[in-house]
Amino acid sequence: MINPSLSHDIRQLFAESVLIDFQRLEEANVNFTFNSGDIYLSAFFEAINHISVSGFLEHDPILLYFAQAFERYVSQPVISVDPSTAATISASFFWLAGYSASAFVIANLVDIESENIGPIQKQLLSILSRKIIIQEERDEQNLYYEYHRYISTGDITVLQDCISKVVGYMDAALNDISNKDDFVYSLLLSNVLKRLEHVGFWPSILEYSTASIDVWKTYVSQQLSTDVPIIDLWPSQRSAMQMGLLDGKSSLIIRTPTSSGKTKMAELAFINDLSLSPDNKVLYLAPFRALVNEVENDIGQTLSQLGFNIASLYGGSETNELEIDLGNIARVTIATPEKIEAIHRRSDLSLSSYQLVILDEGDLLSSLSRGARFELQITRLKLSLNKAGRAIFISAVLPNSDEIASWLAGSPDYLVRTDWQPTTMRIGVVTWPSEQSGRLTYKIQTGQQVTDGFFVPRFIDEETWKENNPETGFPRTIRFPERGNKGTIAASIAFKVVESGPVIIFANRPAWADSIANRILERLSYDRPIDSNFVTASNQDTLAELSEFIEYRLGEGNLLSKCIRNGFALHHGQIPQSIRLIIEEEYHKGTLKLLIATNTIAQGVNFPVKTIIVHSFPYTDAPVRDFWNLVGRAGRALKETFGDVLILASGSLSKDRLRRFLAQGNCEHVDSVILNLVKQLIDNYQVITNETIAALLSDYEANNCYDEILRDIDRQLLDLLAEDAQIDQEDELFNDFLNNLYASYQAEIDDLALGTNYKKGVGDLLRIRRSFVLSNAPNASDRARYARTGLSLETLITFDQGMGEFISALLLHPEISTESINLVVNFVSGAVELAGINMESLSSIIYKWIRCGSYTEVTQTFPDIFDDVDDFIKFVEKEFNYRLPWVLDGLVQDAQEFFDGIEDPDGSLPEWFINSSGYTRYGIDSKELLWIMSLGINDRPYSEWLLSEIENQLKRLPENFYENLIVMSEIEDELISKTRQDWPSFYENKLKGIIGRNSLNLDRLNP
Repeated sequence: MINPSLSHDIRQLFAESVLIDFQRLEEANVNFTFNSGDIYLSAFFEAINHISVSGFLEHDPILLYFAQAFERYVSQPVISVDPSTAATISASFFWLAGYSASAFVIANLVDIESENIGPIQKQLLSILSRKIIIQEERDEQNLYYEYHRYISTGDITVLQDCISKVVGYMDAALNDISNKDDFVYSLLLSNVLKRLEHVGFWPSILEYSTASIDVWKTYVSQQLSTDVPIIDLWPSQRSAMQMGLLDGKSSLIIRTPTSSGKTKMAELAFINDLSLSPDNKVLYLAPFRALVNEVENDIGQTLSQLGFNIASLYGGSETNELEIDLGNIARVTIATPEKIEAIHRRSDLSLSSYQLVILDEGDLLSSLSRGARFELQITRLKLSLNKAGRAIFISAVLPNSDEIASWLAGSPDYLVRTDWQPTTMRIGVVTWPSEQSGRLTYKIQTGQQVTDGFFVPRFIDEETWKENNPETGFPRTIRFPERGNKGTIAASIAFKVVESGPVIIFANRPAWADSIANRILERLSYDRPIDSNFVTASNQDTLAELSEFIEYRLGEGNLLSKCIRNGFALHHGQIPQSIRLIIEEEYHKGTLKLLIATNTIAQGVNFPVKTIIVHSFPYTDAPVRDFWNLVGRAGRALKETFGDVLILASGSLSKDRLRRFLAQGNCEHVDSVILNLVKQLIDNYQVITNETIAALLSDYEANNCYDEILRDIDRQLLDLLAEDAQIDQEDELFNDFLNNLYASYQAEIDDLALGTNYKKGVGDLLRIRRSFVLSNAPNASDRARYARTGLSLETLITFDQGMGEFISALLLHPEISTESINLVVNFVSGAVELAGINMESLSSIIYKWIRCGSYTEVTQTFPDIFDDVDDFIKFVEKEFNYRLPWVLDGLVQDAQEFFDGIEDPDGSLPEWFINSSGYTRYGIDSKELLWIMSLGINDRPYSEWLLSEIENQLKRLPENFYENLIVMSEIEDELISKTRQDWPSFYENKLKGIIGRNSLNLDRLNP
């Protein structure tokens, strides 16, 4: 227990600190009674006493309380306390309390090379900040040599030598009264080292890993050159190891909060399993392109440096020769579920090819649009696990994780579940009930649950002033922020908090995000100055360069370009994905300090955000789970010690709705969408037949993706039946598949609890769809051909009816033109995957797009179709980036197989047609550009520049994918130098990553 008087004073210290953070201390007019110097001394002695009697604790809330108290003396210095001393004590207490990520953040605030930092304090800070000093020989004056040797080898006797040496420091300090600081630092240092015996990297590795110790020595050696070398493991990571993370055989379900170390768990599991055999391959499935990009930059970079060749495969359901080759040779593949499925359809690979499969953002299972496909894919994986390999299913928000564990791993015993978080997240609600001022009231504190709830009075005030209207020249009255206008309120709060760290304003719709951006630009345009801190001497040149680049890509006067010039950016689905990736890169680097975003930021990406301002809540029927996925981004570990979520409670946000979303216990279960379809059929029609299925689709015509769920089932059954040489009613492969569905598992639980008959319904549905597939594709070779396309059976039957005539016409169009594109568009117009696309003028739009690749040029050419550039971008992101490439890819595969079956064909299928899927996706018109963009460079102007450099080197165009890679590797330094000079920095990092990863692949690729 903490002394009540001291606890009262520390609570006052925290309250004052919050008021200072939000610049409201004077407005609050609170009479605090504490003395900063008294708290500092009393808290230190009480904490030291607590350490001496408590022993090792996994996480220590009392010591954490003191760590946070001392942190206030760092962020808000007082005259009587040295900030570097306070930081050293705070970081030490964070470490000893079990929060090494926060210790790292605080320790790195101190310049350990300063002449004011003594030798023992420097040794302590070097450990807490992970700045491992390499010393070639032993020195009695410090422990750098021994500590580096321990971190490198895991030899526990060396760590014990370190501790003994520090005890000697303490003894020497006791005998020298002038060295009281050295005694304190020695005491803290000895306890920090002793804790490593429990939480260090090596104890868990030596106990639980099945890989050799030399593998881990190599890994640690590589880690020592990174910004955050691994020296300890967090509670969540140690729990996973205890459950079998590194045993090479156990499948696990990991449900831990955002930023609790799941990515590092995946990295360690990959290294372990890859090292067990030179033939082992591993796969990381991430549901979003942005997440694939992040995993590529994180895990991919580490594994590449360790010598494992990597394939990062982006995009949807289409694929190409290079992706298939990379998938075949790579030992580590990072991809979306749709991309890996496309590659497996056209290669000898399958999910059984991998020793370990990581399934990230596993709650995708319950997605209406993608959940069925994901479930069917995992079911195939589950069947392969019965023979060999394992899977690790990861999610931050998974209330029924025990069910998932029982289904996928066979038992809830394989569930790693913890609510531990490495940082604090505070959730507050901003209300403005009166005309005077708004109020912030904190409702929830997660993670480090140690401080009491509190509120900030007069959190925000409406300011009023007069200035001349620049258009009329007459005076006007300005109010900012304006009570009742959430856009100005969100903007005003962002101005207030951005100085303390990166900010994201979340808006529920792109139009609302754009409106907030306009309110910020409007405020910055007023004569009355405001210190936004968005643009500084360190970032203004980069911002100007990036703004010009965005204007070049999206058109003059573009809103995003204006925002970036002023130091902030938009991030939503109506901004091209290639540009969103650049924005993410600059936000990570700190060039951009504010994002205004929709749910695109909740797609698993680790944004380094300090404060999230929730301008508009998700829709009433939106999953609570999605809200917690969003707010989990606040206060990222190793970047911040805490994060704030500030919800604007006004307008349509009712108290009941707010309570619903703030109660984490209301997070919805991750349920099978296939089972939900079965329940709809049984609950509405009692039986499942072809007639009731048709009735459901008719009754819910505008609905809920039921037709797409059925098509997903059909596609998977096509794959399954293409593998099965013996087709009969007691098909063992089909029955195994049926019984291993998550839908079947959940249905059985419901049947036992409710007396329903849902499991039989799942079987009935699958058998009806199986009969549908077999009746429409009775020939085994047709089923195999259909399965390789990835398209629906209805579409393929339509294609078959006109394929011969289509190919005859196609051969008359060897060059790309509006007419040739029109031929293809007319042929695919009946594809059910393209339902809802307005086919009018589509051929002309596609032709213009692939010829110019310019959003502005296409918009200007078709003003009657697209209102503005944003309208066309929205169209591209939905149709050209997903649906059309998917269908065109399937058509090309089907047409090629049909053509190959023709005796003595006249010529070959046109090159433009073979590449039409990639041309449409990227807005390009040459195979050479497609080869470059398939590597992950999704920008036509930069790809055209790269191609010109390759052409200059070869004195001709490259002949294949592989020649591109070879030349890029040969002139890497020159390309990087020119990129750094002429292009946004995102491209330099991207190019380095592509060349670095693929340099390991070149020797194994066969041109």
